[in-house]
Amino acid sequence: MNRHKKPPARKTPEKVGAKRKRLSWAVGLGLAGMALWTISSNLARNRALERSQVSLDPGRSLGPGGKGAIANARSARFATNNLMVTDLDAHYNLALALAKLGNREAAEREYLEALRIYPDYAEARNNLGNLLVAEAKYGEAITQFQAALKISSEDASAHNNLGTALARQGKVSDAIPCFQDAIRLKPDYVDARYNLGIAFLAQRMTNEAISQFADILQRRPDFVPAQRGLAKARQLQGK
Repeated sequence: MNRHKKPPARKTPEKVGAKRKRLSWAVGLGLAGMALWTISSNLARNRALERSQVSLDPGRSLGPGGKGAIANARSARFATNNLMVTDLDAHYNLALALAKLGNREAAEREYLEALRIYPDYAEARNNLGNLLVAEAKYGEAITQFQAALKISSEDASAHNNLGTALARQGKVSDAIPCFQDAIRLKPDYVDARYNLGIAFLAQRMTNEAISQFADILQRRPDFVPAQRGLAKARQLQGK
């Protein structure tokens, strides 16, 4: 599966820029825990301001990618201890931290809250879908990935994730086009190629599987799963 994506960077008022704290989710569980405390504190102090300060019309046309709506949501800000925080980003970042800490149930709630504020947040839907796959809630995950692709149809990771959810639900023939779409958008997408190779193996399409595994090994000769997949495909082909 793919790493969670962070929301697009936002502009910061000059007066606040020097004091603003930025959170990083790639440093480890220790910093994730600190971020969790910081964001939770901000949300606790400001949840009462949410409806009055953040108002997006769900029926409004948001345009390609929803960039205009993101800008509108981020313009509705509130100040806490000289730190400017947006509710949308706070919920999204809190979800990322909770997921890193292994608290999937709480992370799911925060993603849903972010999506309540901004329903066309493709990254949040994709990440939520990944959480649901990890919980074996494949039907719900498929719904989130499909919604993400309606918002951003050129997202290779969402295509790959949708294929993964379908395959784990037993719909391998439906998963294959998803993996192919991911590769079409990103030809060097090793995870999608490997998933496609495994899907071909499951369908006893050994020549096609061999082609995918061989392509991976040309790019990454040390990729052990592809080595094993290739060996398995050749074994099946010889029977």
